[in-house]
Amino acid sequence: MPTNSLFRYYVATVASIWFVTAVTLAAELFPPFKAFIATVFLHHWLGKSVLTLVVFGLVVVATPQRRCDEQRWANYVLLSVIAGGFLIFGYFSFHYLTT
Repeated sequence: MPTNSLFRYYVATVASIWFVTAVTLAAELFPPFKAFIATVFLHHWLGKSVLTLVVFGLVVVATPQRRCDEQRWANYVLLSVIAGGFLIFGYFSFHYLTT
């Protein structure tokens, strides 16, 4: 088993990015969900952060370690950040322009 590969961390990073994107949009679209997160974790930002750390840790543990093309996975991370950022920015821009 390769011990120096970062594969599981790349997978966990991509999963965490999409989790944050999904939870952010869900919390904005469904106010009771946002209120639930804020109630459980004292603030919705804190709640999303804690949940994201949990997702990251679970994915790292659940993903088998293997060799990977690290440049390709670094690109997946970058594309996920850009796409997730555009989705969140697009939602808030649309929301701002329509209210």
